[in-house]
Amino acid sequence: FKYSTSCDKYNIDIPAEFIDPIYYTPITDPLELPETRTIVDKKIILNHLFFKPTNPFNGLGLTHDELIEYNNDKEVQERLQLFKNKFSDWKLQHKI
Repeated sequence: FKYSTSCDKYNIDIPAEFIDPIYYTPITDPLELPETRTIVDKKIILNHLFFKPTNPFNGLGLTHDELIEYNNDKEVQERLQLFKNKFSDWKLQHKI
Protein backbone atom coordinates (compact mmCIF):
# COMPACT_ATOMS: atom_id res chain seq x y z
CA PHE A 1 0.00 0.00 0.00
CA LYS A 2 2.79 2.42 0.93
CA TYR A 3 4.51 1.84 -2.42
CA SER A 4 1.32 2.24 -4.43
CA THR A 5 0.56 5.56 -2.78
CA SER A 6 4.08 6.93 -3.28
CA CYS A 7 4.95 5.77 -6.80
CA ASP A 8 4.42 7.81 -9.96
CA LYS A 9 1.03 7.40 -11.58
CA TYR A 10 0.31 7.89 -15.29
CA ASN A 11 -3.01 8.24 -17.05
CA ILE A 12 -2.16 5.48 -19.57
CA ASP A 13 0.20 2.49 -19.63
CA ILE A 14 3.86 3.26 -20.18
CA PRO A 15 4.79 2.49 -23.83
CA ALA A 16 6.86 -0.65 -24.45
CA GLU A 17 9.82 1.38 -25.72
CA PHE A 18 10.34 2.69 -22.17
CA ILE A 19 9.99 -0.72 -20.49
CA ASP A 20 12.98 -2.94 -19.78
CA PRO A 21 12.58 -6.03 -21.99
CA ILE A 22 14.11 -8.35 -19.36
CA TYR A 23 12.09 -7.52 -16.20
CA TYR A 24 9.28 -5.48 -17.83
CA THR A 25 9.75 -2.51 -15.50
CA PRO A 26 10.21 1.15 -16.47
CA ILE A 27 13.78 1.97 -17.47
CA THR A 28 15.29 4.39 -14.98
CA ASP A 29 18.96 4.26 -15.98
CA PRO A 30 19.26 3.23 -19.65
CA LEU A 31 22.15 1.42 -21.28
CA GLU A 32 22.31 0.17 -24.86
CA LEU A 33 23.47 -3.35 -25.67
CA PRO A 34 26.02 -3.79 -28.46
CA GLU A 35 25.01 -5.59 -31.66
CA THR A 36 21.26 -5.50 -30.90
CA ARG A 37 21.07 -1.83 -29.80
CA THR A 38 18.45 -2.89 -27.26
CA ILE A 39 17.98 -0.34 -24.48
CA VAL A 40 17.76 -1.90 -21.03
CA ASP A 41 17.90 -0.76 -17.42
CA LYS A 42 21.45 -0.61 -16.04
CA LYS A 43 20.77 -2.46 -12.76
CA ILE A 44 18.97 -5.26 -14.55
CA ILE A 45 21.60 -5.88 -17.22
CA LEU A 46 24.47 -5.68 -14.73
CA ASN A 47 22.70 -8.29 -12.60
CA HIS A 48 22.26 -10.49 -15.67
CA LEU A 49 25.94 -10.12 -16.64
CA PHE A 50 27.04 -11.11 -13.14
CA PHE A 51 25.44 -14.54 -13.58
CA LYS A 52 25.74 -14.96 -17.35
CA PRO A 53 28.17 -12.74 -19.29
CA THR A 54 26.18 -12.65 -22.53
CA ASN A 55 23.90 -10.29 -24.40
CA PRO A 56 20.52 -11.85 -23.53
CA PHE A 57 19.09 -10.94 -26.94
CA ASN A 58 21.64 -12.61 -29.20
CA GLY A 59 23.62 -14.92 -26.90
CA LEU A 60 26.99 -13.37 -27.77
CA GLY A 61 29.53 -12.94 -24.98
CA LEU A 62 29.40 -9.59 -23.17
CA THR A 63 31.23 -8.44 -20.07
CA HIS A 64 30.55 -5.54 -17.74
CA ASP A 65 33.64 -3.72 -19.02
CA GLU A 66 32.67 -4.22 -22.67
CA LEU A 67 29.18 -2.89 -21.96
CA ILE A 68 30.47 0.22 -20.19
CA GLU A 69 33.05 0.89 -22.92
CA TYR A 70 30.38 0.55 -25.61
CA ASN A 71 28.07 2.95 -23.75
CA ASN A 72 30.82 5.55 -23.47
CA ASP A 73 30.82 5.93 -27.26
CA LYS A 74 29.60 9.36 -28.39
CA GLU A 75 26.93 7.99 -30.78
CA VAL A 76 25.57 5.64 -28.13
CA GLN A 77 25.48 8.51 -25.62
CA GLU A 78 23.48 10.58 -28.11
CA ARG A 79 20.94 7.75 -28.60
CA LEU A 80 20.62 7.30 -24.83
CA GLN A 81 20.07 11.03 -24.35
CA LEU A 82 17.36 10.96 -27.02
CA PHE A 83 15.74 8.05 -25.19
CA LYS A 84 15.87 9.93 -21.86
CA ASN A 85 14.41 13.06 -23.45
CA LYS A 86 11.55 11.14 -25.10
CA PHE A 87 10.71 9.32 -21.87
CA SER A 88 10.82 12.56 -19.86
CA ASP A 89 8.51 14.24 -22.38
CA TRP A 90 6.12 11.29 -22.24
CA LYS A 91 6.07 11.37 -18.43
CA LEU A 92 5.33 15.10 -18.39
CA GLN A 93 2.44 14.67 -20.81
CA HIS A 94 0.82 11.69 -19.09
CA LYS A 95 1.28 12.19 -15.37
CA ILE A 96 -1.90 12.18 -13.34
